[in-house]
Amino acid sequence: MRVPDPTPKEDPLVGWEEIAKYLSVEVRTVHRFRKRAKCPLPYHTTWGHPWALPSELQVWLRQGTSGGQCMSQDVTVNDEST
Repeated sequence: MRVPDPTPKEDPLVGWEEIAKYLSVEVRTVHRFRKRAKCPLPYHTTWGHPWALPSELQVWLRQGTSGGQCMSQDVTVNDEST
């Protein structure tokens, strides 16, 4: 009997523009989130772009603070899958 994977596979958001679109903000705002609010955006060594999983961004948004800094802007996620 095969046990189903408890977490569905997610497609990563790759690049500043895709992440900004998902967060419904401008690209420069995503740059600011990464630098000041410790948004989880690692660089992929092969792609050469930042990337993130939508679920990780959701956790970061729900926390509202990271590294003792509050996000200065409200963010509405543009989740087209629903």
